[in-house]
Amino acid sequence: MAERPDLQAAEQAFLADPCGLLGKELIDAIKQGFDRVGLDIAAMDFSLDPEDGLLMFQCDACFDGFSTDGEPSYIEDTVEEMREALRDLIRRKAGAQ
Repeated sequence: MAERPDLQAAEQAFLADPCGLLGKELIDAIKQGFDRVGLDIAAMDFSLDPEDGLLMFQCDACFDGFSTDGEPSYIEDTVEEMREALRDLIRRKAGAQ
């Protein structure tokens, strides 16, 4: 990735608007899966297969969303926005109980 600005740009585009790039139908399917198992958050590793849609490799509900281990600098701002969204979710959930 360090030597592939085209892949970095694709990653940045995805991180900037994952819902727009994945589409409403796929986002709704992911949300339904989260709802079925009671997940608020999870880290997902997946690929988009032209025939089968989402091909999930891993869905980890116990990830460390605040780890800075190996974070590439070119997505630093986007990752910090995600962390702030995670902080907001935690605050909302803590206040709801």
